[in-house]
Amino acid sequence: MVAIPFPSRRLAVSAAVMLLLVACGPAVRAPEVRLRSINAKSADETVVGLEIFNPNRFPLHVLSVDYEVSIGDRLCGKGRRSDALFLDARDTTFADFPLAIDYSELLKSIPAQFTDSVVFTVKGRYVVSTFVGRRRFGFSGERKVALKDEVRSFIDGLFQN
Repeated sequence: MVAIPFPSRRLAVSAAVMLLLVACGPAVRAPEVRLRSINAKSADETVVGLEIFNPNRFPLHVLSVDYEVSIGDRLCGKGRRSDALFLDARDTTFADFPLAIDYSELLKSIPAQFTDSVVFTVKGRYVVSTFVGRRRFGFSGERKVALKDEVRSFIDGLFQN
């Protein structure tokens, strides 16, 4: 049997205890994200409203979120939120996220909108700070809306200011 020096033995025991704590600790479940709304505040400002449910028994701190919005199969906007967002344990949070519209792609999506309804899709990824360090999660969601109501609301928002 090989003798382990005292400092190395302490390090080995500490590492074993840490592994045991992490293995026995609760798993971090991904928050559930739903697309709530897309609102044009003006020609320069569009906001994506998301509903986020934290299914965990502990709060989560969202450090950053990267996302994109498509109309049909056309990517029409992207955004990034770097402001921290606090998600209470087993609670729903409503939050708005700025969206940079790609107007050339938005115009190209118009032929797909000659129907009674249109599907808006949001997908992205976010970084969460947890008790075991940072974790990355992906999300996606869609919302089918009556086209005439959504287009009217969007155009009103563009020209209101």
